[in-house]
Amino acid sequence: MIEGLQQDAAYAARVIRAFLDGACGDYDWDDFTSCSLSDPDADSIRLRAARVPLPGGDDERRTLIALAEEAESLARGTAAGRS
Repeated sequence: MIEGLQQDAAYAARVIRAFLDGACGDYDWDDFTSCSLSDPDADSIRLRAARVPLPGGDDERRTLIALAEEAESLARGTAAGRS
């Protein structure tokens, strides 16, 4: 079960990083922000990313970077409450 939850978090991190790098496909960001993830922690990251106003400036970019880092931590199992 934890493995599947970590996969959701890894997916969230990958999509956010790809978006920041300009490497998202035409529908990748829309799919990510529109489709729920099974892990509530990863889905919270997804929902917060979806609320970031786009196109954004430096503040929005920093917010997305922080969300990607949070998702990466969750995927490694090092987020609060996970082991």
